[in-house]
Formats: sequence, structure tokens, C-alpha cells
Amino acid sequence: QLELLKNVPNIYIVVGYKDDEVINFASKIRNDLIFVRNTNYLQTNTFYSLFLAYNLIKEPFLAFDGDTVMNKENYDFFIQSCAKEKFKKSIIGITEVKSDQPVYSKIKGDEIVSFSRIEKEEYEFSGPYYIVDELIRDEKIYIFEYLKTKLPLKYSKVEIYEIDTEIDYQITIRNFK
Repeated sequence: QLELLKNVPNIYIVVGYKDDEVINFASKIRNDLIFVRNTNYLQTNTFYSLFLAYNLIKEPFLAFDGDTVMNKENYDFFIQSCAKEKFKKSIIGITEVKSDQPVYSKIKGDEIVSFSRIEKEEYEFSGPYYIVDELIRDEKIYIFEYLKTKLPLKYSKVEIYEIDTEIDYQITIRNFK
């Protein structure tokens, strides 16, 4: 992800688990990163981590989950999708279902109309996501649960791999280019 963002200033990385290791590793790739610590990472989740960074930014932002990978072509396509909306609307990355524990994304036309962990769909919520709305503080909800409150949302179909489980890792190793 840092390679994809090499020309982007002001990159915030929220760290929690193994924070010093992540900081040391990422700082070797790029020395101008801004690190935000989620010291309560065991009791919170990625939405709260996102909120901590947003608290410092207070403007529209692009976010990736740390457990996802995508290639430059798909990253560029996502940014072009945001540009088509003049960076005025939130855009959510979706991909064909391939992860072990997907959050299914039901689409209608050019919008996501629902998210579900149960009702199977062709696509899953994957990120990246470009958010223009103000975030709320909530230590317990997941990002897709927050985004449910903003539906319908524009989407961009990208090829991205999320690695939450060993199965996801094996799928990524076989298919990521």
C-alpha cells in the first residue's frame, strides 16, 4: 500500500497490535509517515482506529485496511472513480466475493444498497474507501456497519485481496498479481 501511495502526502497509519514493529518496518519504506496509536486496540476495532486518524484529519480521506492488497492498476481505477464524482461523494471499493468471511454488498445500478454477512451476493465490501462524511466515535461497530447508515453509496469495482484467515492468505498467494 505504501508503494501505491508514494506520491501522496500526509499518510496516517493507525497502529495497535505490534505497534513498534509496524512503525519500524513502515518507517524504513517511508520516513514521513504519521503514526496514530490505538492503545485500546484489544477492546476496539478498525472503525475506531479509523476514527482516531479522522480526528486528526477532519476532511475527506482515502482509507485502506492494513490486511488488504491491490495492484497499481486497480488503485488508479479507484482514484479515477473518486475523480468522476469530483471527490464530493463517498466511494466504496467492492470486489468479487473471494474472502473466507465476506461482507456481502448488494448493488443496484451504480450504488451499494445493502451490506450483509448472511445474504449472499456477487460482491463483497473490500475497501479502499473514500469518505466525505463526518465519522462518529464508536468503539464497537465495524466500518461496514457505519457505512450502512450512509446507504445508498457509490462503489468502484476493484480487484483487492483481504487477508483475515489462512484461507484468505492462500487465495491471495495464488491470485494476486
